[in-house]
Amino acid sequence: SKPHRIVVSPYNAVIMQRGPSRTRILGPDDFMSQDSETVKIALDLRQKHISRSFNVFETLDRGLADIYGTIDYAIDVSEAAKQGRAPLTVSDMRAIVQVADYSGDVEQMVSDEVSRQVRKVVKSVTAAYLDRPEAADHLGHQIQRLADETTHKHGVRVSDVCLQHIQVRPQEAEQPEGAV
Repeated sequence: SKPHRIVVSPYNAVIMQRGPSRTRILGPDDFMSQDSETVKIALDLRQKHISRSFNVFETLDRGLADIYGTIDYAIDVSEAAKQGRAPLTVSDMRAIVQVADYSGDVEQMVSDEVSRQVRKVVKSVTAAYLDRPEAADHLGHQIQRLADETTHKHGVRVSDVCLQHIQVRPQEAEQPEGAV
């Protein structure tokens, strides 16, 4: 097929291919395709927002914490490149390829990873600490950093984890044997 015009809008990127081979990665701009080149995949580079409940987690002192929060994440591409004000860097292209090559649902991967980190962090603190006013911000930053370290290898940057509601309750006392 002969070359044709490709318009990549801001906050989008495309991976081009010829047959089964990836040929190039294009960020926002107007391009001409090369001979027999087609779009393999188009990716949305905008920041995504997830709101979710993180179920009930056990604290260090066996209290229970019910947590609701939000997660912000995006493909790890510079803001200037997302907007088309700068070309994609090698690092930007690497992130795009990592996301395109990821075989699962990226949003689910991010959500699951943040949930794992919430469980890990909550298990390391006491119920009394979770009741403190600064706990949500402090733990949110810690969870964001830990989740970002893991998701980054898939080309995704977790930019914020906000713990909006933490409900703490003591674990129910165990009944002695034979008690009714």
